[in-house]
Amino acid sequence: MKKPEEWDAGSDYPLPPSPDGEPMNQEPWPGYGPVPGYPREGHSRIPNKKNWIAGLLAFLVPGIGHMYLGRMLKGIVLMLLVALDIVAIVYASLEKENVFAIVLLSVLLPVVYFYNLFDAIKGSGFDPNYRYAKRKKWVAGLLAFLVPGIGHMYLRLMVKGIVLMVLIALDISAIVYVSVDGNNVLSIVLLSLLLPIIYFYSLFDAIQSTDYVNDRNAFAAAHPPMAPGRGFNASSIEESLARGVPPLGIMFLSIIGVVILIMAGAKWTNWLFHSFSSMLGAIILIGAGVGLWIWETRGPQRKGN
Repeated sequence: MKKPEEWDAGSDYPLPPSPDGEPMNQEPWPGYGPVPGYPREGHSRIPNKKNWIAGLLAFLVPGIGHMYLGRMLKGIVLMLLVALDIVAIVYASLEKENVFAIVLLSVLLPVVYFYNLFDAIKGSGFDPNYRYAKRKKWVAGLLAFLVPGIGHMYLRLMVKGIVLMVLIALDISAIVYVSVDGNNVLSIVLLSLLLPIIYFYSLFDAIQSTDYVNDRNAFAAAHPPMAPGRGFNASSIEESLARGVPPLGIMFLSIIGVVILIMAGAKWTNWLFHSFSSMLGAIILIGAGVGLWIWETRGPQRKGN
């Protein structure tokens, strides 16, 4: 049997490497075929990619970090989002009429930027030293104190962080829009009260979620994933990651497209905003009625089962 240091990527690989990156000194499994290109060190799904390089590139130019990781489509989408956002901000500033669009686009820009930064670091591989590293409460709290949602991204709770940042962005944009209109003081007060609620929820939830994330990471480190099965190929994983289209990117593109339509100043957009409250109430009532109807129709089926 070969010594651990004599194993190479093209030979019959035994059990996956231990957390310190060295192969375990065991015999190959029966029928376990060759693993071409499987990395020796760690469980990196994208070999030889460093967390700090991906983060630095994403910090300098959004989307470049994902391209460095081989996720070309996701990098292009993020670069397109930032470019469209900047162009829309410049266009709205030249118009000097729609303050709501300017504020909304300006707040969405850091949302896209920070998502790009933390997602590049998160997607740089399954490095146990980073993936299972213990998160610190004061770092999560400080980041959430500076920008709501960033603390959750630090904890790798990407969806929750994005939702909180979007809520803050929409709330600030709505306050500015209602203030420019100047006729509805009650809406301004209600929206202003929502802002600290979202902010402090983000702050304390980031601090309290640190223990949960650390417990989950400790459990995952103690129960590593099973060894790859027959026919496993690391390059196929890279290709599937590169082909994936981020749903958050589609969401941001849709938001920017809607804002650009608003900036056009069409009559139907003005009517939409002035009638939004009444339409929202009608939509809620209709949704509640449909929900009750579905609940009632499924009730007899549940009882019959």
